[in-house]
Amino acid sequence: MPSFTSFGTKKVNAPPEKPTKSRMTIILTGSTGSLGSYLLDTLVRSSKVERVICLNRSSDAEQRQWKSHRARGLSTELGPPKIEFLECDTTKDFLGLSELVYSSLTSEATHILHNAWPVDFNRAFTSFEPQIRGVKQLLDFATRCTYDVTFFFISSISVAARWGATPGSRERVPEKIIEDWRVASMGYGQSKLVSERLLAEASKTTGVKTAICRVGQVGGPVLHGQNGQWNKQEWLPSLIASSKHLKLLPSSLGPLETIDWIPVDLLAQVVVDLLPCQMELSQRRSKSQTSSNAVYHIVNPRTCSWHSLLPAIVKHLGGDVAIVEFTEWVTALQKNMSETPDYALNPAAKLFEFYSNLADKAVRFPKARSVTLETKQTVQYSPTLRALNKVSFEWMDLWMQQWAF
Repeated sequence: MPSFTSFGTKKVNAPPEKPTKSRMTIILTGSTGSLGSYLLDTLVRSSKVERVICLNRSSDAEQRQWKSHRARGLSTELGPPKIEFLECDTTKDFLGLSELVYSSLTSEATHILHNAWPVDFNRAFTSFEPQIRGVKQLLDFATRCTYDVTFFFISSISVAARWGATPGSRERVPEKIIEDWRVASMGYGQSKLVSERLLAEASKTTGVKTAICRVGQVGGPVLHGQNGQWNKQEWLPSLIASSKHLKLLPSSLGPLETIDWIPVDLLAQVVVDLLPCQMELSQRRSKSQTSSNAVYHIVNPRTCSWHSLLPAIVKHLGGDVAIVEFTEWVTALQKNMSETPDYALNPAAKLFEFYSNLADKAVRFPKARSVTLETKQTVQYSPTLRALNKVSFEWMDLWMQQWAF
């Protein structure tokens, strides 16, 4: 993996100073997805943002954006002058844009918010090569910008999935670049870690300001009533849907028992809180420091237990659902898979190996818990994260209403 992390630019001792703007012009990738939609909605509502240029691969991105916002109860006023949609290919020179359009973007951008990334935990690292190439192209774009651009990269807790399993690692993952390649899990996490290191290297060699936002488990929205929902195909809603079918609900989640989830709409607000902070952070650092790179951790700083959320779930699943040990639930899931091979009724069957591994870890390492991220710096710069409450009965109750199992 180290061969992937060369930005290919000679180190500069003193990057030329570039002007700044009072209001931000954001280049946003991946705007049509779940987090992307909430990011765009939050950005356009901010008085600090002058314009958002959405770069997407599809030619019908604006139409897809409108449908996404309507389904989530977000603003459907998506036209100019504040929002512009451009079809692009970040793996190509000039991002797949005409040289004229590319040049125009370099003359007005103040921030790049790179959110586009396929979330697939089964893919090999090498299959993410186009995404890594896209990071390099966006970094090259940043070096060409007129203004003092900050490149924000939405990363993942997966870059540190094996933290604690390697010698010498601290209890919490620090808000710093990770030097040990071994802690990344799966191709997805490895590709994110390579990209993080690319940003750090670019900051050293070109002076471009970069910021890495490592995101933990993202929950459903909580600010828009029953509009929007946590994707039903993910592990938690699948577990709850199958629990209704099995009439059994696990009393514990093993290593995932400690809940530090963050609602997707509040996550978007945290990211927007952090966008203007890199300039201040850079100014605070010693002039002897060559890197203008920051690392933020976006997880809920206030935790609760899975057990505390069970009453909200049982309220919607009905009184005939029994609460059982996690291992018993996994055994029942496996038995039902052979009897009822119906993913609509039993969606957790598609993720059986994931739940089975969790239950196995719970038995072999009963005190083991998932990776914990340090949030000291992120809390300092984000009022939203600083004020965030732990996942509550009310939030879980709302998510159950949104799913309507």
